[in-house]
Formats: sequence, C-alpha cells, structure tokens
Amino acid sequence: MPFQEIVSPLLPTHQRCASHTLHLVATSDILRGIQSSENIKLMYNDIMQKCSTLWKSARSPKKYEIIVETLKEALKRPVVTQWNSLFDCFKQLNTLKQKLLILFGKLDMSSLTTNDFIFLEEYVKCTEPIAEALDILQGEADVSYGYLSPTIISARNKLQKVINDELIYCKDLIPILITSLEAR
Repeated sequence: MPFQEIVSPLLPTHQRCASHTLHLVATSDILRGIQSSENIKLMYNDIMQKCSTLWKSARSPKKYEIIVETLKEALKRPVVTQWNSLFDCFKQLNTLKQKLLILFGKLDMSSLTTNDFIFLEEYVKCTEPIAEALDILQGEADVSYGYLSPTIISARNKLQKVINDELIYCKDLIPILITSLEAR
C-alpha cells in the first residue's frame, strides 16, 4: 500500500459575528462602565429595580388590564438575550412619562422620579447609535460585509457627536462606548 499524504483542509480565519460583538459593547462593556462609577451604579440599579417591578407586574392579568387602560398601550418587556429590547423598553418609558406617574400610583408601586427619567433619556441618547447599528447588522435581508464598516463608522461618529451634548448622568458612558467599539 503506497504512502498517501493526508492533506488537511485550510479553513479561513474565524470571523466574529458583528452583531454579537456590538451586543457585547452594549451589555458587558457599558455595565462595566456603570459599575465603575458609584453614582451611576446606584442610580442605574435603582431604576432597573423599579422598571423590573413594573415589567413583572404586567404578568398579572389584573395589573396588565390596569397598565393597558392607563397607558393606552401594552408595556414592552425586555428579553434577556437581546439588549435591543431593553433599549426599546427604556425608549418607550421615556415617551410615557406622565402616564407612568399615574400608573405607578394605581399599582401602588415606587415611582420613577424626574431624575430617573433624565437618566433614562440620557441612557437612550448615549446608546442609540449602538442600537441603530445592531438593528442594521441584525437585518434578515440585504446585509453583507459591505454594510459592516459604514455601520460601525457611523455609530462611532454619532457617539462622538453625543459627547458634545449637555449630559448630567451618562457623560462618562460615551468614552467607554467609543473605546469599546474601537477595541472590539
């Protein structure tokens, strides 16, 4: 039997999923930034507790009726595996400020304060470029490598513009997002 040379197939180098990488920027990296600042950490955790209580209350049919009756729409609830859903929930809460104050009273729950809403507005403003980029790169049609670089560059440029905005609570998150976006 003659000697046969075993040829191993050459595989291309591994390419990380751009959507997953952006997801890590929006979750792991921003949470690390939030945890590094005691003031932001306390505020974020307090807001998340209030929001989680509200979202959990929507599971009760009786409370769900009160929510829909008061808000005139259903509350969006975040999905653990998709950061975009948390972003969308925060965005919705910002649009429903006045109705939410009434709702918290009806549900006898701890209400979001004016400062909480300011924080949520700033958080949405700071993370919106990442959310938009994720929406583009997670598209089911017409997404190719040609979309990747312009989408990432556009997200970085939008984050650079947010640095100039007058932010009270989330100003420190922008450099973290830009550095993380560039590093990943």
